[in-house]
Amino acid sequence: MARRARDGNVADNAIQQRNKRRIMAIAFPNRARSYDETARRIRFLGHDGMFEIRFSMDIDVLTKGPCPAATSERDYLAGFDGLRTRILDVAKRVYGSKRQNSIILKLTDFR
Repeated sequence: MARRARDGNVADNAIQQRNKRRIMAIAFPNRARSYDETARRIRFLGHDGMFEIRFSMDIDVLTKGPCPAATSERDYLAGFDGLRTRILDVAKRVYGSKRQNSIILKLTDFR
């Protein structure tokens, strides 16, 4: 019985450590971002170790949220820059749950 409890705790600790690494592994060392007019998304990159992760964020995140007056590429990029910390936090959370090399952030991800 004691061995089973100990083994269970070891497994629980391993899962917690893996989940912690999963959320913390993504980094955004490059501040570059661009606007994709055709898709109406802002693109930016993250890195998980040596792997590049492509992120896109729907413009609705800005226009139906904190920047309703945004109507141009310049406005969208300025809005992104102003909300960068929040956007990157959401990107980390979504990446931690999906673990894909390309992720599209939608308005629902910010609620």
